[in-house]
Amino acid sequence: MIKKEANLLFCENSFEIIFPKSRIRKIAIFTKVLDKNEKTMRQKLLLKTTALFLASAFLFFGATNLSADVFQEGLDAAEKGDYAVAFEKFKPIADQGWPGAQFNLGVMYAKGQGVQKSYKEALKWYLLAAKQGNASAQSNLGNMYEKGQGTAQDYNEALKWYNLAANQGHGMAQTNLGNMYYSGKGVEQDYKEALKWYLLAAENGRSKAQFKIGVLYAQGEGVSQDYIKAHKWFNISGANGNELGRNKRNSLEKLMTARQISKAQKLARKWLSEHNQ
Repeated sequence: MIKKEANLLFCENSFEIIFPKSRIRKIAIFTKVLDKNEKTMRQKLLLKTTALFLASAFLFFGATNLSADVFQEGLDAAEKGDYAVAFEKFKPIADQGWPGAQFNLGVMYAKGQGVQKSYKEALKWYLLAAKQGNASAQSNLGNMYEKGQGTAQDYNEALKWYNLAANQGHGMAQTNLGNMYYSGKGVEQDYKEALKWYLLAAENGRSKAQFKIGVLYAQGEGVSQDYIKAHKWFNISGANGNELGRNKRNSLEKLMTARQISKAQKLARKWLSEHNQ
């Protein structure tokens, strides 16, 4: 009989048939008690979980803020030329996985600032930061693979890291990626693809990319030869401090009419104004 009742507890519409009303009342009361106790236990568990989460968050953000302060102290020291102090600040948080500190250690080893110059050490720290998505580290890493600094020269690796940084909007990486396509390093030479990356870099204020756009238009590489556009880009490059841009602009003017030069100058001024450069 007990066995039968136990089996029927899970059957629909059998509850009232098997049990008398008095027993139903007792079961209902017992069920309510269980529900209440279960609810209390769930509330306590929720409170404990919330407390643990808040405590963890407090420790995490507290440590993050501390690391940010130490990182800033390192930057301030480096700006003053006190590289020994900068290294002292960067190293512990770099070991903890702080990508900005890892990148800056890479720079210090690459340039021999406060440490003995070592491309291998620079490569190590750049790689750690690059794997965490640091675009500057990715760009510098690409440059080291392109030049074979601290590692064997590898254009495919260079392209890989330039691409990652360039797609994050890193102007130098976009310029270098354009150069790879322009020269055909690790890829088939492609002036149009080079122009695409140069234009993106130009918007980021990279004067070397602006200069190279001028070269493409002056020589008709990947585009129709156009002295007005070439002059415009040499002028923009020169306005951003590129001496080669100014020299090329002046040389090109010997092949242009006064009207063409005037038009090119207007185009350059308009572009610089629209891009706040």
